[in-house]
Amino acid sequence: MKTILLSVMLLVLFTGLAVAKPENVRPDRVSVEFIHPEKFIDVGRERFTTDRERTSLLNELAASMRKMANAYLGPGLRLDIQVTEVDMAGGFEPWRRQFRDARIVKDVYPPRINLTFRLSDQKGKFLREGERKLTDLSFLTSSFQPNYSDSLYYEKALIRNWLSTEFRNFRKS
Repeated sequence: MKTILLSVMLLVLFTGLAVAKPENVRPDRVSVEFIHPEKFIDVGRERFTTDRERTSLLNELAASMRKMANAYLGPGLRLDIQVTEVDMAGGFEPWRRQFRDARIVKDVYPPRINLTFRLSDQKGKFLREGERKLTDLSFLTSSFQPNYSDSLYYEKALIRNWLSTEFRNFRKS
Protein backbone atom coordinates (compact mmCIF):
# COMPACT_ATOMS: atom_id res chain seq x y z
CA MET A 1 0.00 0.00 0.00
CA LYS A 2 2.83 2.40 0.87
CA THR A 3 4.47 1.65 -2.48
CA ILE A 4 1.27 2.45 -4.37
CA LEU A 5 0.75 5.65 -2.38
CA LEU A 6 4.36 6.71 -2.98
CA SER A 7 4.01 5.94 -6.70
CA VAL A 8 0.83 7.99 -6.97
CA MET A 9 2.44 10.91 -5.10
CA LEU A 10 5.49 10.83 -7.40
CA LEU A 11 3.26 10.67 -10.46
CA VAL A 12 1.28 13.70 -9.26
CA LEU A 13 4.50 15.56 -8.47
CA PHE A 14 6.07 14.92 -11.88
CA THR A 15 2.81 15.66 -13.69
CA GLY A 16 2.58 18.96 -11.80
CA LEU A 17 6.15 19.83 -12.76
CA ALA A 18 5.45 19.09 -16.40
CA VAL A 19 2.36 21.32 -16.32
CA ALA A 20 4.25 24.12 -14.54
CA LYS A 21 6.73 24.50 -17.40
CA PRO A 22 5.85 27.41 -19.71
CA GLU A 23 4.55 26.13 -23.02
CA ASN A 24 6.89 26.47 -25.98
CA VAL A 25 9.56 28.36 -24.06
CA ARG A 26 12.42 26.81 -25.95
CA PRO A 27 15.69 28.60 -26.50
CA ASP A 28 15.82 27.39 -30.11
CA ARG A 29 12.63 29.36 -30.94
CA VAL A 30 13.88 32.71 -29.70
CA SER A 31 17.52 33.73 -29.57
CA VAL A 32 18.79 36.90 -27.96
CA GLU A 33 22.34 38.09 -28.55
CA PHE A 34 23.95 41.21 -27.11
CA ILE A 35 26.42 42.86 -29.49
CA HIS A 36 29.36 44.49 -27.63
CA PRO A 37 27.53 44.87 -24.30
CA GLU A 38 30.64 46.37 -22.74
CA LYS A 39 29.91 49.47 -24.86
CA PHE A 40 26.25 49.82 -23.80
CA ILE A 41 25.44 53.16 -22.20
CA ASP A 42 24.47 51.77 -18.79
CA VAL A 43 25.42 48.12 -18.67
CA GLY A 44 28.88 48.48 -20.13
CA ARG A 45 30.19 51.59 -18.56
CA GLU A 46 30.55 53.14 -15.14
CA ARG A 47 27.81 51.43 -13.14
CA PHE A 48 27.97 47.79 -14.28
CA THR A 49 31.61 47.43 -15.13
CA THR A 50 32.26 43.92 -13.88
CA ASP A 51 31.53 40.96 -16.11
CA ARG A 52 29.52 39.38 -13.32
CA GLU A 53 27.17 42.37 -12.94
CA ARG A 54 26.81 42.81 -16.70
CA THR A 55 26.19 39.10 -17.29
CA SER A 56 23.60 38.86 -14.52
CA LEU A 57 21.64 41.86 -15.77
CA LEU A 58 21.77 40.85 -19.43
CA ASN A 59 20.87 37.22 -18.66
CA GLU A 60 17.77 38.43 -16.83
CA LEU A 61 16.81 40.69 -19.72
CA ALA A 62 17.44 37.96 -22.31
CA ALA A 63 15.40 35.39 -20.37
CA SER A 64 12.49 37.84 -20.12
CA MET A 65 12.73 38.67 -23.83
CA ARG A 66 12.66 34.97 -24.77
CA LYS A 67 9.70 34.25 -22.51
CA MET A 68 7.69 37.25 -23.73
CA ALA A 69 8.50 36.60 -27.40
CA ASN A 70 7.36 32.99 -27.12
CA ALA A 71 3.94 34.25 -26.10
CA TYR A 72 3.61 36.13 -29.41
CA LEU A 73 4.93 33.51 -31.81
CA GLY A 74 2.78 30.92 -33.49
CA PRO A 75 3.95 27.34 -33.97
CA GLY A 76 6.96 26.84 -36.21
CA LEU A 77 8.22 30.42 -36.00
CA ARG A 78 11.70 31.47 -34.92
CA LEU A 79 12.81 34.91 -33.79
CA ASP A 80 16.45 36.02 -33.65
CA ILE A 81 17.15 39.27 -31.81
CA GLN A 82 20.45 41.13 -31.68
CA VAL A 83 20.53 43.90 -29.10
CA THR A 84 22.97 46.69 -29.92
CA GLU A 85 22.20 49.11 -27.08
CA VAL A 86 20.54 49.11 -23.66
CA ASP A 87 20.04 52.44 -21.91
CA MET A 88 18.05 51.76 -18.78
CA ALA A 89 15.35 54.08 -17.48
CA GLY A 90 16.71 56.66 -15.12
CA GLY A 91 20.14 58.12 -14.82
CA PHE A 92 22.94 58.65 -12.37
CA GLU A 93 23.33 62.21 -11.19
CA PRO A 94 26.85 62.50 -9.75
CA TRP A 95 26.22 66.02 -8.46
CA ARG A 96 23.81 64.56 -5.87
CA ARG A 97 26.34 63.64 -3.23
CA GLN A 98 24.02 61.48 -1.13
CA PHE A 99 22.63 59.61 -4.15
CA ARG A 100 25.74 59.42 -6.34
CA ASP A 101 25.31 55.66 -6.92
CA ALA A 102 21.51 55.66 -7.10
CA ARG A 103 19.61 55.57 -10.37
CA ILE A 104 17.26 58.57 -10.44
CA VAL A 105 14.16 57.79 -12.50
CA LYS A 106 12.74 60.87 -14.21
CA ASP A 107 10.94 61.40 -17.49
CA VAL A 108 14.11 62.93 -18.97
CA TYR A 109 15.81 59.51 -18.67
CA PRO A 110 13.53 57.16 -20.67
CA PRO A 111 14.46 53.53 -21.35
CA ARG A 112 16.01 52.90 -24.77
CA ILE A 113 16.85 49.64 -26.49
CA ASN A 114 18.23 49.33 -30.01
CA LEU A 115 17.94 45.98 -31.77
CA THR A 116 17.74 44.13 -35.04
CA PHE A 117 15.53 41.08 -35.54
CA ARG A 118 14.59 38.35 -37.99
CA LEU A 119 11.42 36.31 -37.85
CA SER A 120 11.46 33.10 -39.90
CA ASP A 121 9.30 30.04 -40.41
CA GLN A 122 10.25 26.36 -40.13
CA LYS A 123 11.72 26.33 -43.63
CA GLY A 124 13.96 29.32 -42.89
CA LYS A 125 11.93 31.78 -44.97
CA PHE A 126 12.16 35.28 -43.52
CA LEU A 127 8.73 36.66 -42.66
CA ARG A 128 9.83 39.94 -41.13
CA GLU A 129 13.10 41.61 -40.27
CA GLY A 130 14.29 45.04 -39.33
CA GLU A 131 16.09 47.40 -37.04
CA ARG A 132 14.24 49.14 -34.22
CA LYS A 133 15.18 51.90 -31.82
CA LEU A 134 12.77 51.43 -28.95
CA THR A 135 12.01 54.16 -26.47
CA ASP A 136 9.04 55.23 -24.38
CA LEU A 137 9.05 58.94 -23.61
CA SER A 138 5.89 58.58 -21.50
CA PHE A 139 7.10 55.60 -19.46
CA LEU A 140 6.31 57.33 -16.15
CA THR A 141 2.80 58.44 -17.10
CA SER A 142 1.56 55.12 -18.46
CA SER A 143 -1.38 53.55 -16.70
CA PHE A 144 0.61 50.64 -15.24
CA GLN A 145 1.82 50.14 -11.70
CA PRO A 146 5.60 49.69 -11.76
CA ASN A 147 7.21 46.87 -9.86
CA TYR A 148 9.93 48.70 -7.96
CA SER A 149 11.61 45.46 -6.94
CA ASP A 150 12.37 44.67 -10.59
CA SER A 151 15.39 46.70 -11.70
CA LEU A 152 14.50 46.05 -15.37
CA TYR A 153 10.78 46.77 -15.13
CA TYR A 154 10.72 49.67 -17.60
CA GLU A 155 12.97 47.88 -20.08
CA LYS A 156 10.80 44.76 -19.95
CA ALA A 157 7.69 46.91 -20.50
CA LEU A 158 9.40 48.49 -23.52
CA ILE A 159 10.13 45.04 -24.99
CA ARG A 160 6.60 43.80 -24.21
CA ASN A 161 5.08 46.80 -26.02
CA TRP A 162 7.32 46.27 -29.04
CA LEU A 163 6.53 42.55 -29.25
CA SER A 164 2.78 43.11 -28.96
CA THR A 165 2.87 45.69 -31.75
CA GLU A 166 5.44 44.06 -34.07
CA PHE A 167 4.18 40.49 -33.88
CA ARG A 168 0.45 40.78 -33.24
CA ASN A 169 -0.28 39.14 -36.62
CA PHE A 170 2.00 36.18 -35.80
CA ARG A 171 0.44 35.47 -32.41
CA LYS A 172 -0.42 31.95 -31.33
CA SER A 173 -3.95 30.80 -32.06
